[in-house]
Amino acid sequence: YTTCADCTKVESISDCSKLVNPISKIIGFILGSNRVACLKKIKEIGCAEYAEYMAETKRASLNK
Repeated sequence: YTTCADCTKVESISDCSKLVNPISKIIGFILGSNRVACLKKIKEIGCAEYAEYMAETKRASLNK
């Protein structure tokens, strides 16, 4: 896969135990980032469009 957004092993990105675990929740809380939301956006609009969107909005991650 190019990103976890392409994964077909789980029904929903938020069901992935590799992505959603206690350590990632702590890091997300500290950094104020939402990896699941980022991956859902990538799945929705694609990698190139996501990169353009993030560059235009000058963000490194989608916030919680």
